[in-house]
Amino acid sequence: MMAIELVKDRRTKKPATEETAKIVQECVKNGVLIPTAGINKNILRMLVSLEITDEQLDEALEVLEKAIRSSELDKFIKATTNVRKLRI
Repeated sequence: MMAIELVKDRRTKKPATEETAKIVQECVKNGVLIPTAGINKNILRMLVSLEITDEQLDEALEVLEKAIRSSELDKFIKATTNVRKLRI
């Protein structure tokens, strides 16, 4: 399992609850199910099957990246230009 905590401000760590919900909705519309977690529902959890192919993983990460870029949080993303950097 991997997770991404989404916050509106890195200094105050104010949870980005509404933005997280919009990202999840966008992912679901595009066939990717990403559950949320945490008391503020601002954490995206990725539970990937051990049998997933590289192509399936790339497709899911592309959907997630587009959803994040379409959210209001996009303006706060600095160094992380590509969600695929999370890939181990």
